[in-house]
Amino acid sequence: MDQTDRQKAGSATLFRRLCMIPMGLALLSGCGGGGGGGGGGGGIQSPPVTHDAARVGTPHSPLIWITDSNEFNAQKGLSAIQSSAAYIRGFSGREIRTAIIDSGVDSTHAEFDHPDGGTRLFAGRDWHGDSQGLTDPHGHGTHVAGIIGAQRDDNGIHGVAPEAHLYSYRILSGGGNFNGRKGADMIPEIISHSNQHQIMLLNNSWASTTEITDLSKSVIANALGAELQAWETAVENGQLMVWAAGNDRDSQVSVRAGLPYHFPHLSDGWLAVVSADSEGVEPSYTNRCGVSASWCITAPGGGDGALLNGILSTQSSGGYVRKSGTSMAAPHITGGLALLLDAFPSLTPQKAAKRLLQTASYEGLETADGCRIDSCTEAEMQAVFGQGQMDIQAALQPVGALSVSDGQLDYRLENSVLQASHHLYAPLADMADQIEIVAYDSFDGAAYLTSFAEMIQPADSASVFSSVPGSVYPAPSSRRLIKIQNRQMTGFIETDNQMSSPQHQRLDDISQTADEIAAGVGFHSSSNAAQTDTQPLFSIRAGYAPSRQSAQFTAYPLTGSTELWFGGGIARNMHFLDSVGYGAWQLAQGSEKWLFAGSTIKAGRFDLTAEAISGQVEMSADSGLMRHAQADLSAFRLKAGTRLSPTIYHQLSLHQPLYLEAAAFRLAPSAVAHRENAVFSVQPAARAVALDWVLTHQLTPLWAVSYGLGVTAHAHTQTAIDESRAGLSAHIRF
Repeated sequence: MDQTDRQKAGSATLFRRLCMIPMGLALLSGCGGGGGGGGGGGGIQSPPVTHDAARVGTPHSPLIWITDSNEFNAQKGLSAIQSSAAYIRGFSGREIRTAIIDSGVDSTHAEFDHPDGGTRLFAGRDWHGDSQGLTDPHGHGTHVAGIIGAQRDDNGIHGVAPEAHLYSYRILSGGGNFNGRKGADMIPEIISHSNQHQIMLLNNSWASTTEITDLSKSVIANALGAELQAWETAVENGQLMVWAAGNDRDSQVSVRAGLPYHFPHLSDGWLAVVSADSEGVEPSYTNRCGVSASWCITAPGGGDGALLNGILSTQSSGGYVRKSGTSMAAPHITGGLALLLDAFPSLTPQKAAKRLLQTASYEGLETADGCRIDSCTEAEMQAVFGQGQMDIQAALQPVGALSVSDGQLDYRLENSVLQASHHLYAPLADMADQIEIVAYDSFDGAAYLTSFAEMIQPADSASVFSSVPGSVYPAPSSRRLIKIQNRQMTGFIETDNQMSSPQHQRLDDISQTADEIAAGVGFHSSSNAAQTDTQPLFSIRAGYAPSRQSAQFTAYPLTGSTELWFGGGIARNMHFLDSVGYGAWQLAQGSEKWLFAGSTIKAGRFDLTAEAISGQVEMSADSGLMRHAQADLSAFRLKAGTRLSPTIYHQLSLHQPLYLEAAAFRLAPSAVAHRENAVFSVQPAARAVALDWVLTHQLTPLWAVSYGLGVTAHAHTQTAIDESRAGLSAHIRF
């Protein structure tokens, strides 16, 4: 509804006169530029949005246009509603279908062309001619259409949603009224046609001059008849009606804009729109929200004196013109809904409308009486401005807490973290920015994208895997071995002495927990049960800890002075690669399997050892984001030792700590954006090399002391780390 500059004898005065008809007839006769009504709707389009809304959804291009352009600045309403927040993220209402129920739209205007050729303005219906809504003798509908969707072409202005598709339904004549037609004759066909063509946003910048509280429910129902039934059908279909509130300076919106007051079941598909000027001040012409406050919202409609302060938009027959009215405010809301539906394909139009209401703000608004939110009550502001002025930037931000879903359960995003071990963190960090996880806010399930990188963090540096093969200096063994000789068990229990047995430091396991309790049996070659220093044939060991259970077999072929060993093991582990997940990243129990081999050659006081281990860790889960994971690991070591005296032994070792050779992961498909499947391969980090020196002094037959120095150097694409260390340990043999 518009109010052309009163200094210029324009059509608004004529509209005012045409609309001043008896109350009963006012319900049946519509006027452009008179009272108003609300509505809105949406469509369904491409993918979701980001955690901090730094980019919402999947942009159609990185940056569609610069918001300091002449087109943007010429239409003051665009900055007032913060529409640039959508544009810089690449959202433009692309192909969102919007109905303009008005006086027709001039299809010859260049602002409705498609940038790639053709048009974005499509035929609807025409009850005052045979143009199918593509002509506009009056000009009102063309102005409204430009506010919604004038294209970005470096000329004049661009609309709130410059890539929306527009459908024109001409219900107002050249005089700006129904011209003898009834809403019941036209609206049912509009609802049927628009629903068939999946047009979910219906802009209604027309109304009667009667306030919603002036008539009873029964009078309205009888007067509207089939029209009311059609609106009910539209709401049931999920369509959204956006209505201009009216330009009669009333304390209530006009009848159609306020229908949910008497028919509450319409409220889900209804928006009434009142005006504010470019400074946020209530103009003298606008109706107020009143009893419709819960479905009423504010948007720029132009100030008093349209010639200077009106909204600049498209003019029928070409060019641009300024107009003021709630008719100009309503299409700002319709365009804003198109932006939201472009950004949030998971939302229905009616949910998008609730989102606009929830995120609207009284900030910067002022009533004609001088009320502001900091000087008047919220109830006083609500009676005038409803829920406040539409704020696209706020509407694009998450409302409430964000959650992620594995397709079965929802998990709070803030509680979902994967603490990755140092083997896994570096390669995961390299690829994490390429993986986007879909999250949903708690208000309406609006979908956002958050980088996987924001959900992982390095585990404690003192992790289990980082202290296994290649540890800085030998620590006392925690294993208690029960020896069996001649297949007869004896009661002798010992703790391995690393000076007399290299077995203590062998690479024979890919993981080991600090609280593990291990027990084993060994079969030796001697036939004399009295002998205690015999060559073992093989051993079997089992380990238990709350988070890991393992079993291992080792064989020792008899080769004289050259000592050989090989074997393998299996385990169940609650922590995949020593990583721990929380919330959506909670990890399932995994399995481990490994093979190892080594050899020690002794020559006099010297010995030389070479050994290697290779293993695989795997886990599968039916819930959570990590559904399957598999990693291949390896480590090797070269050791040279010499006995300097009967009680002093020193050793130098060069080794590769446990290294991630390759890894692959399958995530829950419902949680990963832009992927046909959710399988990812990890590129390993650069290999590390560690050098350690250990000196062991046997002080007594029972006590020994070891001194150690070590250094590790490893490079990664993101980090280059050098570690140095020193240590001291004591051993007791019993």
